Formats: sequence, structure tokens, C-alpha cells
Amino acid sequence: MSDKQEIYEDKNEYLRVYFKTTGQYSNYHYFWLRHNCACCAHETTRERILCPSKVPLDIRPREILVQENKGIRLIWEDGHVSDFALDWLLEHAYALDESVTDIQAQNLAHIAVQYDDCKDDFVAICDRYLNEKGAVLVRGCTLDVDALVAYLTDEVFVLRDSHFGYIEDLRTDNTTNKNTDQLGYTNAAVNLHTDQPFIEHPPRFQLLLCVQTADEGGENMLADALQAAHYLRDLDRVAFEALTEIPVVFHRNQKNFECKTRYPVLSFDADQFRQIRSSYFTLAPQTSSFGQMTQWYRAYQLFTKIIEDPAHQFRVLLQPQDFVLYDNYRMLHGRTTFSGGRWMKGIYFDYQ
Repeated sequence: MSDKQEIYEDKNEYLRVYFKTTGQYSNYHYFWLRHNCACCAHETTRERILCPSKVPLDIRPREILVQENKGIRLIWEDGHVSDFALDWLLEHAYALDESVTDIQAQNLAHIAVQYDDCKDDFVAICDRYLNEKGAVLVRGCTLDVDALVAYLTDEVFVLRDSHFGYIEDLRTDNTTNKNTDQLGYTNAAVNLHTDQPFIEHPPRFQLLLCVQTADEGGENMLADALQAAHYLRDLDRVAFEALTEIPVVFHRNQKNFECKTRYPVLSFDADQFRQIRSSYFTLAPQTSSFGQMTQWYRAYQLFTKIIEDPAHQFRVLLQPQDFVLYDNYRMLHGRTTFSGGRWMKGIYFDYQ
């Protein structure tokens, strides 16, 4: 048997890898391998920048090579190269010794209010919009950030601390916050996600107050996961059940902070929507059984296709003194890439 055959076998739909050190083998989906390519990370933060939704489920390599150190190199059809050390593959084996048979819509257009029109009942109106629509956009709020926090926390909300601090300065030249080695402090696009799914109890609400717009780009995006989840349930029950039943690992691993949890993307309680956890840049290599891996990726891609449909998104370019406040258990948020001195104040809240 050749050295190549001893290390791997191309099974057309997946790769089977043999580990001489343990006498075991493991199967790997090609889409899983492409998603977990080590070089697909942000150049400064080293966070994952490749979303699972961008990897075709039918992807397969153009060529497979054995490296001199007995690792495996995959060359994809577009020329991208992914290298995998055998030790890494064994450490992250999710199908160790598993046999595989060898066979071939909430409309968010009406969430905006003018501060001057609602300032006498401002907090109650914000709370009503959060309950009914999941988000509120307030234009022309003249309050400074400290006064705004005091106003919101007087009766309904409570300020929530985070590993960044109480108030984030979301800008590329940040010098005030802790743990800024993450995508939010770069000018890169950040696709739709929820905040802090890697902690046991993520903050319920986030407020983003615009201090300064970018020279170009920097639009904010929102998508309603509650409606998207109900749509997915009606469209593809199997995909819906995959996202409600299969737990996945969220792992924030920064220089001075680390936290990890394991939950399904969608959580329901007695058929009532409870929470979404979704963050492609803090997804760890998943460890579901081999038979579930395709199911989860397929379901995640279908769900992402739904929320990324422009008809299901709300986009806005915030102006100075505008803010958006949204339910982090219900809404996904993101932003487009930008240039120039974009500056947002980010603040987390819970209910009192």
C-alpha cells in the first residue's frame, strides 16, 4: 500500500484519514475541511472570517497531496490551498471510527422614530418597539451617552458589563476598551450575528449610538431571527429541527479573554421562540456525529440564505446622534465594510 493510501482515502463525498499512531480512522466532510482552513482568519485579530454559509455543501478538492511531514494538503477548484496536520485532524476528529456506508418575514421598515416626537415617553416607546418589532431606531437623540444610559436605566433597563467594559468605543483606533482584538474594532465587514453567544447568559439588548459616520460604507444591518425561524420551520422542518436540536460550540479566544459554550443556534420553549445564538467568527470546529454534520451545515446555510435576503433585512446608515436598540435574543446585526473614522458607542442592557 502506498504512503498516500495509508494516510487517506478519497471517498468522493468525504475524506477518510488513517492515523497510524492510534490505529484509528476518521471521516471528514469536505465542506468542514474548507470551513476550518487555518489561513482563513483576519490578518490582525486571527478570528475566523469564513462563514459556514459561504462553503458549498458539494465542494470537493481539485487535488489532494501528502506533505512531507505527513499532513494533508487540499487544493480547491478555485486554487485555494488548505493544509491540515494529522495531529490537528486527530484532535478535532468528529467521526472517529464511525462507519459510513459507501453509497452515491417581520418587516422592519417601520422601526424608526424621531427623538423629539417621543421624548416625553421615550423609554416606554423603546420598550414597546423591542417587544413588538425586536428593534427601534431613534433619530436625532440629543442626549450624550451618560445621560442616555441614565435615562434608560431609570426604570426599565439595567446596564450590563462585558469583557470589553460597560461602554464600547467601536472604532479602529480604540484606546479605551479591553479586549479589542476582535472584528468589531476593525473596518472589516461583519456579517449578521448575535453578540456573545459564547457566554452562558448573553446580554439581552444592545444599543449602538453613532458618534461619527464613516467616509464610505459602514451601514448597519438587522434581520429578525424570530420570523426567519418560523419561516424556516414552515419551509424545511428537517433544517429547522437541526438548528433547534443540534448543539454547536461557540468559542471566544482572545489574548486576555476566553469563554466557551455549547448550545443550538435556535432555542424554543414549548414551541415559543426564546433565543438565537449565531456568530460565525466565534464558531469552533463542530463535533456533532458524522451523520449530523451535513444536516447542520445544510440547515445553517438555508437559514443564512433566508436572513441575508435583502427583502428580509433592514439596512440603515446611522447619522451622529442616531441610535439603534435591538433585542440580542431575537435580532441578528451586522455592518458593511467602511473607510474613514466611523465611531459607534456600544452599550449592553438587560431588563431590571
